[in-house]
Amino acid sequence: MKVLTLIVVTSILYSCSPQKRLNRLHRKHPELFQADTILVRDTIRIAPYHIDTTFVNVYSKDTVVIEDSVMVIKYVNDGKTVYLKGECKERLIPYETKVFVDKPIITKEVKPWYDKFVRWWFWITLVIIIGFLIRSFISVKIG
Repeated sequence: MKVLTLIVVTSILYSCSPQKRLNRLHRKHPELFQADTILVRDTIRIAPYHIDTTFVNVYSKDTVVIEDSVMVIKYVNDGKTVYLKGECKERLIPYETKVFVDKPIITKEVKPWYDKFVRWWFWITLVIIIGFLIRSFISVKIG
């Protein structure tokens, strides 16, 4: 029983996945695949950050704000101390990457000629068997 369990566990662990079978098919029959390009669109998000600093200045009392689409700098002077504050806003940078892949060529599956008749033969055979069973039951009850 242990040997049977070991064989079953081993066969489950080493069985072929669909990806392995597709890779083997690609390796043996590369003519069944065609080159294709996929365009991947993604966005890089740069988080906001800010920097503060302070120094002493007694010459002027002024506030200056420099604002750009990405960055804001504030220069605040209250007479004794100058405050500098720089802040960068969050940015989203989109980019596109082309990835080259091999795509399988899908063709219509051709069924053999006898495949469409198998179902009909099954039903005809089943009806004949049921007919023989009914005939045998009737002949047993009559005779």
